[in-house]
Amino acid sequence: MFYGYTRVSNESQIQGQSLDVQKQLLENQLVLNDIPSENYTLLRDGGKSGRRTDNREEYQYLVEEITKGNVEGVFIY
Repeated sequence: MFYGYTRVSNESQIQGQSLDVQKQLLENQLVLNDIPSENYTLLRDGGKSGRRTDNREEYQYLVEEITKGNVEGVFIY
């Protein structure tokens, strides 16, 4: 499985287009790398500081999946 990970730090970025732009850029990478969408999962942490990782649920899930060996690749914006 391939994963995409996006994150923004505050509510104004959540309400704006930042997460949508990040999603589109990651999906463009799927096309460029011939990765079928069914082999890809997008993870998003909205309103989470980049300073810490312990409060980012989707990030923690991704780390667990990597540790288990379930990840072929990760695209991070």
